[in-house]
Order: sequence, then structure tokens, then C-alpha cells
Amino acid sequence: MFELFHIGFLSFTLIDLIDVGIVTLLFYAVYRVLKDTVAVQILLGLVLILGISFITEAVNFKSLNWILRAISDVWLIAFIILFQPELRRILLLITRSRLFRLFVRSNITETIDEVIDAAKELSEKHIGVLIVFTRTQNVKMTIDSGIPLQAVVFKELLVLIFNPRSLLYDGVVIIEN
Repeated sequence: MFELFHIGFLSFTLIDLIDVGIVTLLFYAVYRVLKDTVAVQILLGLVLILGISFITEAVNFKSLNWILRAISDVWLIAFIILFQPELRRILLLITRSRLFRLFVRSNITETIDEVIDAAKELSEKHIGVLIVFTRTQNVKMTIDSGIPLQAVVFKELLVLIFNPRSLLYDGVVIIEN
């Protein structure tokens, strides 16, 4: 491997540089998400407990080290419970990223193409429609009426729904996900 420099018995390679860069970007992304939230204070408290546990292990404080190890046994569960809103936000940001959309792009493109085809046909029939795409917004709280359908979006379904004589017709379709 291409060695950048050597310090004593340690060698620093290009792979190490890339690794440090990726970890730095991950920490920065987490910081940006958690910035201006209560989670930063909780995270600092957890880091402080972790630092104290390293010190107690190095100094060989047996009882204090045992207590901190017992806390660390439930560390992951406590982390998930305490940071649930922030973890959810991080996952939403990941799914909205360009990189993630590269993998899911075909599904979204097919849906949009079907909606465009349906809109063209409905326009030719002089039928006005409103089609709403929700990305991450939860619209269930603002919708009082309507009939939920769990269906794949395709042109024929939209044309059928927007038929003025149809029981489902109210002029609006909300497409989620």
C-alpha cells in the first residue's frame, strides 16, 4: 500500500487518510443534525461517562469501574431511547440524499411518468385535478376525508379515480412515499 509517512512503528497510508476523512465527515454530519437540540447535552454527558470509565479502568478503581461497566451494558438501548427523534431525523436525511436516490430512482421516475401520462389524458378530457406528492410530510393530520388506497400508481388508476362519475372522485389525489 502507498505509505504517506512513517512515525516510529506506525505507518500512515492512503487508506488510513481516506478512513479518517470518512469518519470525520460522519461525525460532522451527526453534529449538524444534532446541533441546536437537547441531544447535544445528552451526548456530551454520555461522552463524559465514557471518558470517566476509561480513566477508572486505567487507574484500576474496581467498584467505580464495575458501576460504569454495568451502565455500558444498557448503553445501546439507552442511546436508542434517548436519541430516537434524532435517529429518525438522520434516517430521513439519509433517504433524502442524492446518493440514496440513485438506488431508488427508477421507482420514483416510473411513478412520475405515470402521473404525467394521466395528467395529459385528463387534460384532453378537460378534467381538472390536483395531485399532491408528499415527500416527508405527514398529511394524515390535515386530511379529514378521503378514501385511502394502498396501490401502485399507474395512469389507468388515476384516470379512473378522476372520472367525475366515479365514487372516488373528489378532484384530489395525495401520493405518499
